[in-house]
Amino acid sequence: MEELHVEVVSRKMMKPLNPTPDHQRKLKISLFDQFAARVYPGILYYYNSGDGDDQKSTQKKKCAELENSLPKALDLLYPFAGRFVKDQLSIECSDTGVEFWQARVTNWKLPELLRRAPDQVELLDKLLPWGNNNPPSVESETSPLVAIQVTSFEDGGIIVGIRISHIIFDAATTFLFMNTWASVCRYGGEVPPFLNKIITHDVADAFPAIPPSKLTEPFSQQNHPLISTVLPGFDNEAKIVTRRFLISSKLHLGLPKCIKHGEIKLYSRVVVTLALVWKALMITSVANHGHLRDSVLSIPMNLRRLVPVGNKNPFGNFFISVVVPFSAATDDDDLDLCDLMVLIKNAISDMTKKIVNAAERSRDDVVKEFMKSRKEVSEAWKNSVRADVYFCSSWYGALAVYETDFGWGKPIWASISTQPGPGVCLMDSRNDDKMELWVSLKQSDILTFQRIFYNLASVSNI
Repeated sequence: MEELHVEVVSRKMMKPLNPTPDHQRKLKISLFDQFAARVYPGILYYYNSGDGDDQKSTQKKKCAELENSLPKALDLLYPFAGRFVKDQLSIECSDTGVEFWQARVTNWKLPELLRRAPDQVELLDKLLPWGNNNPPSVESETSPLVAIQVTSFEDGGIIVGIRISHIIFDAATTFLFMNTWASVCRYGGEVPPFLNKIITHDVADAFPAIPPSKLTEPFSQQNHPLISTVLPGFDNEAKIVTRRFLISSKLHLGLPKCIKHGEIKLYSRVVVTLALVWKALMITSVANHGHLRDSVLSIPMNLRRLVPVGNKNPFGNFFISVVVPFSAATDDDDLDLCDLMVLIKNAISDMTKKIVNAAERSRDDVVKEFMKSRKEVSEAWKNSVRADVYFCSSWYGALAVYETDFGWGKPIWASISTQPGPGVCLMDSRNDDKMELWVSLKQSDILTFQRIFYNLASVSNI
């Protein structure tokens, strides 16, 4: 089979339709933005050709609708067209623009990509801005905050791929961007009345960034894990490979409860899946090192429902890391799955209680909890020479991944692509009863993990 060939047809800057008013030109970043990862995560939305004989004409019309509606959406989403100013800890809302690429695939139809991509995730990198090349530095004042690539297929299919700077946008804000743009496009390029004002400064006003001169150790170090992507105990030159696993609801039905001391406890599908993945990761580590090692999961928790700041869906990063440690010194080699479920569930429950209680007392107490969490992540990162650290995100059931309708229906699939470092991501599937698990590991480890994971999950008919 011929390799996927993607040709970039055009590349331009798209600006808001109207100039941003002077009083909105500077947007201070928040404390949560300050400690966000310096990366450009990507997500892709897949749309089929639709019905009708003249699919190419319809496709051309859809691409024009995307391009024409984006400047109108950017009127509402004006910070996305700005630039990050590191020294001022702010976004300069200068209307410089977002990058907009148009590309085409001439040798494959969309169904062929959908058939091959789950087992060859690296193909998807070609459908995102900058492709397989390194993106620009997210901290540069000349780098765009958003880059979009619209890729057309010969059968009329379209993929919309987007990369957004994590410095100032988390997953929730990414989906806010996509669904706002889609709503404007769906309404024929007009701003629908339910959008009104999109951007508020609620998080930055409530939790301003800390001037670098006032940061104390370990937060002043530039090798902090959420500033640097270099892992001390990891072979950072090793090739990272990402693989997707499709998990049936039978997995949850088969492993939802544990019996400990005669007490039955139920666990969510996310907790069950993370525990199973964590166990497979630890067994993979044993295969490499010959013994069980300490291990740490870092799981981001969305704070939008826990910490009121005004807007129910505030702009920017607004999450805290739940750190789940496993000590090889105090646990036996059996790696009981129920024990891992308990560790994960208790850590999430404890963090939820801490944040809710802190928010009831004062914002300063929320900041204290956030900084404690950052310190835990930092310590785990520095100790990664003797412990394994995994970053695990869950978009499953919580975010509107499949609500992005530009007027042609909802996407037939939504995916991520390859990742820069080891980690795990849970996502909704286009099949309602399934979950997608995306795992990124060193190329030398991925086959071992895959074999172990399938063996562990086979009792539940994954």
